Amino acid sequence: MSTTTAERLLSSHHPSGPRGLSTTQAGPLLKQQIPIRTFHGWDNAQPGFLEADLVAHNGGDSEGCSLYTFSLTDVATGWTECLPLLYKSPEAVLAAFQQARMLFPFPILGLDTDNGSEFLNETLMRYCETEQITFTRGRPRLKDDQCYIEQKNRAVVRQFVGFARFAGYQAFRQLRELYRALRLYVNCFQPSMKLLSKQREGETVHRVYDPAKTPLQRVMLSGILPTVVQHHLHEVAQALDPLRLLRHLEDLQRALWRVMA
Repeated sequence: MSTTTAERLLSSHHPSGPRGLSTTQAGPLLKQQIPIRTFHGWDNAQPGFLEADLVAHNGGDSEGCSLYTFSLTDVATGWTECLPLLYKSPEAVLAAFQQARMLFPFPILGLDTDNGSEFLNETLMRYCETEQITFTRGRPRLKDDQCYIEQKNRAVVRQFVGFARFAGYQAFRQLRELYRALRLYVNCFQPSMKLLSKQREGETVHRVYDPAKTPLQRVMLSGILPTVVQHHLHEVAQALDPLRLLRHLEDLQRALWRVMA
């Protein structure tokens, strides 16, 4: 099965270098209407509650225009989606979020972001209210409150896209193609462990993790999917060749790097 065909099938059954510079600005006073969720607020989270962030592809220079990645990860399963943005604005973020809702294999119940004005605005807040999506934010300047998406930004966005500067529509199209293939690889074939508990004994912290599983495996084990969707996702995963998919990703990476700004 080709990557394009598998990607279309996987999204068709919706049941409803240098370190990057931060480009986040403090949100308006409207943020007082949006409740804070800390790291501990995710205990026993069910699938559907997401952390989201923007990653700037500015090559370490915030001057001028550059692309962004809108990244979202499900806290319970690790299912991750990345979408490119030509520019940063509330309208661009909302459009990407609406697209992302069709890519996750389960309904989105909650959205947690940082305090940037691209998130804390009337446009996104009213949309979440209308769609009955719980909208929360982390505490300012405390990245631990968004540790799940920060980890995915490193392991997915920076690992496969890097820290170079990308700008313009051609780079946007190449980044979009890369993410269409990358979602298959990350969600179907990239396992991770989840922290179950930790206990401090003096200066030593003992951490207990569960066995490593892919996001797809965690979704299947969650019990929230209708049987027909479970069968569909199983068929897609069985049809994919991870080595062939990885080689395709490498080709897409090279094509993206050829259009660096």
